[in-house]
Amino acid sequence: MNLILLRDRKVFLLFIQLALISFGLGMARLLLPFQIVNLGGEEYLVSVTSVLYSIGQILGIIFLSKLSERRKSEFVVTTLLWILSLLILTIPFLPIFVIGRFFEGLGYGLLLVGILNFADRNYQDGKGEVVGTVFGSIFLGGAIGQGLAGFLEDKIGTLFQSSIFSAFQMLMFVGITLSFVSLLISFMNYEQEKKFKIFKMERIELPHLHLKNIKTILGFAPFTFLFLIYVFYDFSHGIYTPNLALVLASNTLTKTQISIVYFTGDAILGLSQIVTGRLVDKLGSWILIFLSLAIKGLAVFFYDLFYLWTLVLVLFIVVGIGESLIEPARNIAILEIENRFDVGLLDSYSEHSHRHLNISFSKGQGFTFGAHTHMHEHIPNRESIISWLQLTSIISYGSGGFIGSIILTFGGSAELLIYIGAIILLFGSIISLFGRLR
Repeated sequence: MNLILLRDRKVFLLFIQLALISFGLGMARLLLPFQIVNLGGEEYLVSVTSVLYSIGQILGIIFLSKLSERRKSEFVVTTLLWILSLLILTIPFLPIFVIGRFFEGLGYGLLLVGILNFADRNYQDGKGEVVGTVFGSIFLGGAIGQGLAGFLEDKIGTLFQSSIFSAFQMLMFVGITLSFVSLLISFMNYEQEKKFKIFKMERIELPHLHLKNIKTILGFAPFTFLFLIYVFYDFSHGIYTPNLALVLASNTLTKTQISIVYFTGDAILGLSQIVTGRLVDKLGSWILIFLSLAIKGLAVFFYDLFYLWTLVLVLFIVVGIGESLIEPARNIAILEIENRFDVGLLDSYSEHSHRHLNISFSKGQGFTFGAHTHMHEHIPNRESIISWLQLTSIISYGSGGFIGSIILTFGGSAELLIYIGAIILLFGSIISLFGRLR
């Protein structure tokens, strides 16, 4: 197989870079809920960290991506932000500790845009393979980190006779060390600007959207149903996943067993997508979205009912298979909706002119009033569909974490959040049937 990972130096270095730093973040992600409780925090703070992560993602996409794109420094800045996130998690002071995930989200939001820009700048063909390969490195590093986190924390604690938080700190410093190697690679792979661009005032592009276009696309049934799928799926994730490890621990699972369960689920998710992408081509996107939500909803419902870790492992395998169905399915559904731009879903190219009044002042002439006209061109942007749904995904996940934190604050249990998440997933599967039957 002539993989771009093996034949392209830039992609190979980026793969190694992101896998290394994702390893530390994977360890942190699994152990974070336990450390919050260990530092005296309540369970609702675990959900709050998910909200902070989502806020960071949005800010990274909207603001940092614009600042970093000009110097093509997205990966350097992302690495620095993730190192900062791991450093914050070594501080045993709860108000500072919980904001670590904000900087992780900030880096990830920037990374999302950076990966797409990297593929667009450097590759005319095979962009999909580049993007998939790079995102795969993040999954790989994070999965290995989660898989080893519980085992390593227990072994370090036993070997050095250290406290739980001290063992966690040592793991974070291991992650930071690997992250500095990642930073070195990012400088080696840094893209130099090859041309100077001259900004011309004759043509200025200002992205904007008209209210009538929003009404039109929200009235288009496939988009509306897909929008709801994004809301339900990611809201469910936000409400139950932050505290899931704590629930499993309360059901007598050790951290090592939890690590194995998480790693296996992620591994099944990654490997299954090799096959499920082909199923989308054969069966269509909506039937797989239904199967994904139904399978996952039913499996999640039993998370709190199984106390034997091998049975929990089976549930995570089932959930991994379910999750592997939805990602390619809803991505293809997006492309199908985007193609409707070409058949008049939204207004096609149009232009109009209007007058602008202007006032100037000079010492010799005083105030001078004038007017000019210029042309406005309107070109519908097909890629905006992806942007809307990505933003919907992030906001829904953060909203789920926020609602989860409120429920926990008012006396609800983390087990209750699991049942709520399962019901939302099952309700989403019913919604997907309407997309299929439209």
